Amino acid sequence: MRAKLKMLSGAAFVAALVFGPAIPAAAASSTVGVGEAQLRDGNPTSASDTNWYRESTQSGGAVHIYNGSDTGAPSTSGPTGFGSHALELTTNFQSTSRAQLLTTGHIAGEALSDVNSLSYWTFQDSTSQNAVALPSLQLQVDTNGTSNPGGFTTLVFEPYQETPTGPSQPITPEQWQFWDATGKQWWSTRAIHCEGGTPDPFDLAAGAGGPPFTTPAAVAAACPGAVLLQFGTSLGTGPTNVVTATDGLHIGIGANDFTWDFGPK
Repeated sequence: MRAKLKMLSGAAFVAALVFGPAIPAAAASSTVGVGEAQLRDGNPTSASDTNWYRESTQSGGAVHIYNGSDTGAPSTSGPTGFGSHALELTTNFQSTSRAQLLTTGHIAGEALSDVNSLSYWTFQDSTSQNAVALPSLQLQVDTNGTSNPGGFTTLVFEPYQETPTGPSQPITPEQWQFWDATGKQWWSTRAIHCEGGTPDPFDLAAGAGGPPFTTPAAVAAACPGAVLLQFGTSLGTGPTNVVTATDGLHIGIGANDFTWDFGPK
């Protein structure tokens, strides 16, 4: 399979690129270590690129791997089982600041319908000046398949919007919290229109940070050709002066699942 990647860099659309075959995945559970050297600016060079990119990170946003002794970093190690380091995402006083990190590795070209589990850990430092701001979980998808124009959107899960009545647990500063995003509320950065699935047709307005909500499984059912482009996390825009962390980003795709452990490798 040849995968065509459609991405956004800041507010500008990056023209679709034709990439080589995605990495074939063995049927197994894999924990993938990510060191600071694999955190890069710019965009992936191919669908098989296993580095992570700060693609739409904007002025005032920052992403790096920290340990508990870093100045200005969250005052804790990673969640249990993920060592003493994790991924820090911060924003400053600018409402337009954003911190984002995405990867194509093990993801690009896979069918959205094969996604069966999504989860991660988050941490909010007590210095954060927003009570609900945490890193979101993001799935970039092409809803009409890579051989057709258009169809790009990002599906976004945010813990404070986990269910219709809010998060399943209080968002608590200075505490690592686990979020199972499978089947929970996601919003789309762009309007989605699909035909040939269930329901037929399917129309979803862009969420702009909130409702209408959907799920990756619902989009997959309504858009049979939908494929994954990238997977990752983001903080902002909007919340200012926020210090957060995340680790253990997890996605299950068919018989395979991948968990990313951020720390020195």
